Amino acid sequence: MCRDPIVQLRLVFLALAFGSFLAQSASGQPLDDTTIRDLWRVAELRQPPSGIHVSFRVLRYPRLTPEELSAAEARIAPFPEHPERQSLADERRRNEDGPDVQSREFWILDPRSFRSNVDSPSTESMGDVVVTPEVAWAMGQHALKILDPEAPPPPSGDLGWASGEVQAYCQRMFLGGLASYRNLEIASIEIAGDSASITAIRNDGVQWRYDLSRLPQRSVWAVTRATLVTLPARQAESGGYTTFSGWREHSALPSPLLVPDRIEQYDARGRLTEAIDTISVEPIDATRFAQVSAIPTFDGVDAVRGPVSFTVAHDYRPTRDRRTESTPNGIVTAAIPAAERGATAPSGWRVVGWIVALLLAAALVVTRVLHRARASRAPRSASKAI
Repeated sequence: MCRDPIVQLRLVFLALAFGSFLAQSASGQPLDDTTIRDLWRVAELRQPPSGIHVSFRVLRYPRLTPEELSAAEARIAPFPEHPERQSLADERRRNEDGPDVQSREFWILDPRSFRSNVDSPSTESMGDVVVTPEVAWAMGQHALKILDPEAPPPPSGDLGWASGEVQAYCQRMFLGGLASYRNLEIASIEIAGDSASITAIRNDGVQWRYDLSRLPQRSVWAVTRATLVTLPARQAESGGYTTFSGWREHSALPSPLLVPDRIEQYDARGRLTEAIDTISVEPIDATRFAQVSAIPTFDGVDAVRGPVSFTVAHDYRPTRDRRTESTPNGIVTAAIPAAERGATAPSGWRVVGWIVALLLAAALVVTRVLHRARASRAPRSASKAI
C-alpha cells in the first residue's frame, strides 16, 4: 500500500469527487450538470493513475500530401541548414514507408515515481526515463545520464519534460482528453438521454467540445470525441478532432477511469494523423517498481531492456560528479568539468514538486466545494423522496 501522504490524500479526493458521478451512472439516471462538473474537476488535476504498468503503440501518419511535401522540399532546397529539413525528411519517410510506429510503456508507482520507455523502429532509436524523489536517470542506446532531482540540471538538459509527457498521454488514455488545455472553463453543457456534450473555452479564444456517451455495460460515461473548435494562434488546426473507441474497465484502474482500445486523431481536413492502440494494462507494486527503476550499470542488465548497450555514463549528482566510459582498455572514470555540471538555477524537478503541492491544495478546496454543494442539495432530495 502506498504510504505517501500526498498520494493518499489525492486518492481520497478522487473518491469524493467521483461519488455522485458513480452513484447516478450506476443507477442509470441521466448524467446531470453536477456529475459533469465533478468529472471535469478531477480531470483538471492532471493526475495519472498510480500503481499501473501500461503498454501502448503510437502510429504517426503523414500530415502532408505528396504534392504538399514536394513543394515544401523545393522551398527549403537552397538552405541546407533549414530548421524544417529533419521534419520534412520524417514526412518523406512516412509518405513512402507508411506510418512511424512507436512502442511505449509507462510504469507509474505514484505521481512522483515513474518509468517511461520508448522504442522507435522507424528511426532505430530508443529512450528510457526514470523519475523518483531520490534520483532521475535517462538511458539511450549509447549513453546514460543520472541526475539529482533536487540539484540544478546540467546544461545538457533537464528531464522535467518527462513528467508532462506521461501526464499528457494518461489524460488522453484514461480521461478522453478532458481539460487537456490548461485554464479551460466550462461554457455550456448539453444533455440528451444517453449523450452529453461539454463546450469549454479559454480567455484567449481557444474552444473545445467534448462529446460523451453512456457505456451500456455499467451505465458509465466516457468521451467519444474531442474537437478543437477554435485555436486562434493556429487557425489551420481549428476543427481537428480526436475519437475514442472501445472504452472498458480494468481492474488495475481506479473506478471510474476507463481505458480505450483505440484513439484516433484527425486534422482539420479530416485526415488521420495519429493513432494510439492500447496493448495491456496491469497493476504494479513497490517491489516491481524498485526493479524497473534501478539504475543500470556497465556490467549489469536493465530489468526491462536486459543487457545494456551504453558506453558512457554521466553522473551529475553532487555526491558523485563523475563521467564513466567503457573503453577497449577498460572502465575509465574522471570528474565532470565544471562547465558541464550546470548553473545554480532551480531544478525543474523542484518546480514539479511545487506543482504537486499546488494541485494537492486545489484538490482539498474542490473537495470542500463538493461537500457543501451536496449538503445544500440534500434537503431538496429528501423532500422529493417524500
